Amino acid sequence: MCGIYCTELLTLKDATQAAASDHTIMQIISKNSPPFSTDPRILEWAKHKATVKRTTLMVQIKEKARAKAEANYDTFLTVAELKYTNDIEAVHKNYNKCLAQACKKWESQLISLKANLKAQYQEKKATLEHNCVVSDLYPTLLFANL
Repeated sequence: MCGIYCTELLTLKDATQAAASDHTIMQIISKNSPPFSTDPRILEWAKHKATVKRTTLMVQIKEKARAKAEANYDTFLTVAELKYTNDIEAVHKNYNKCLAQACKKWESQLISLKANLKAQYQEKKATLEHNCVVSDLYPTLLFANL
């Protein structure tokens, strides 16, 4: 997995090797050929080509990096949205569970309160009835002892 930059460098290396091979062959065939380093146009051309390739590769690298960052962001956003949705659902389920438990507890407390009120009512009613009976008898008993 070399990438564009690596591929371009390999192409440039292959071209340089081909030029060097051509130069070697020319040296063997003709003893008068000048070396590449003595011709400034060749060096300028090579520098120009390297600069152009570097600029092109940097643009391509930036575009790839941007595309990869956007893809990573989209993936992250999708995962975050899914996690958020799952968290909301979990909170909703927990809320419903707590609400049901609170309703049961409240209902049992209400039943207990009703039972206590009924018991107190019955007790007060019995006490009142007893007091009424005693108060009806009390004057009779009081005057009977006189």
